[in-house]
Amino acid sequence: MSWDDESVRSALQRYIQVETKGQVENCCVRCRLRTLGVPCKLAGCDVYCLPQPTLERLCEVNNNHTEACANSCKLCLGLLTDQVLQYFCSVIQTKLKEFQVDDTFRISVKLCESYKDQLLQLACWTDCPLPQVDLKQCFKWYCGTEIERQLHKKFAVDSDVEIRIEVKQVVDVGKELEDMVSIVLAPIYFQGRYRKLSRRLSQSPWIVDNVRLAPDSIEECLYDYLMEQLGAKECRFSAGGREDVDVRMLGTGRPFIIQVLEPKCTSSYVNHERFLKEWSRRVLLRSGGQVQVLDAKISNASFSLKESEMMKQKTYRCVVYISKSLNEGIIAEYLSSLVPLTIEQYTPLRVLHRRSLAKRKRVIHSIQLRKMLNPHFGILDLVTDAGTYVKEFIHGDLGRTRPHLGSLLGCETDILQLDVLHVDIASDWG
Repeated sequence: MSWDDESVRSALQRYIQVETKGQVENCCVRCRLRTLGVPCKLAGCDVYCLPQPTLERLCEVNNNHTEACANSCKLCLGLLTDQVLQYFCSVIQTKLKEFQVDDTFRISVKLCESYKDQLLQLACWTDCPLPQVDLKQCFKWYCGTEIERQLHKKFAVDSDVEIRIEVKQVVDVGKELEDMVSIVLAPIYFQGRYRKLSRRLSQSPWIVDNVRLAPDSIEECLYDYLMEQLGAKECRFSAGGREDVDVRMLGTGRPFIIQVLEPKCTSSYVNHERFLKEWSRRVLLRSGGQVQVLDAKISNASFSLKESEMMKQKTYRCVVYISKSLNEGIIAEYLSSLVPLTIEQYTPLRVLHRRSLAKRKRVIHSIQLRKMLNPHFGILDLVTDAGTYVKEFIHGDLGRTRPHLGSLLGCETDILQLDVLHVDIASDWG
């Protein structure tokens, strides 16, 4: 649509009058149109995307003169000028070379905190009406169209490529503007399950008073390759519960999600099958064979482990001590008759320093006890509600868990080893 198209000029005449009350000194032509309420799209034409000289001629045709002051407009901080836009496009093009991205983009604009106050003061001092068209909206429309034209990319509100522009002062091409522009890619989400084969490995880095209490952590084993290959700024880890340092996670593994923040590429540039296979191999090497990644895939943020964690069941296997010899057949029949068994647990003494005191009800859904060669030792398999303190169910925690295994068998019981065999989660997890 050319600037002299009759339908555009006619449409503009409804907004541009011969005299405009409250002229603003050094107001750019686009801000003049904003104060007059001219929309971004008019008569099928992207008005604010027209070149600055064209807009000035349009205003002159309608006897509305505006000062061609490109760099010091108080109403837009200099954002809505051709010179500044071209500079921004050049900076954006240069910065995009550091990334591997799709052919879409979106724009976000953050204005300095004092901008609204400046507008109100300006309106009071000059008797000028406040702009009716939002500056951010206008700039996104104006800048987005130019980026599409110059960089051959398409604007999309759901794009993984975000061009952030943070304006802290009046924009002047004579000053450095690179710091105002940043490229931020959407997080990439990895999900899977991990097996932990060590009794000396914490889930997250275990550091107290700057002293590391566990030599390594599952998080660090999982992060290293992702950070290195994707150039990420940070990773965030979320799992379907956690096991103690001395507890192994066996069987089907524990579900987890890793959020990779500000990577240097979008997920479409990751060769999923090859990348995930190599990631699993590198985790195994990094952990000395103590951490295995299962069912790994690239996912999205729609699934929350926290929401489903407490609604599922978990399967455990324990090695337990029993103070007196009992008949295995009688024990098995007796314990199976008790389930489902509801227990009450106060916050265990071992975690009371970091968790609030509370009483929780949990259900034991299955109990199976098999004796070992020594009649005082046995293997106990349990299926419980998520959130059950299994160690305390075995030894009672000085009466803070009722009933516990010892009170059910009428003797003293204790736990020697504990393994998690299965963590039940949503059926679509994998």
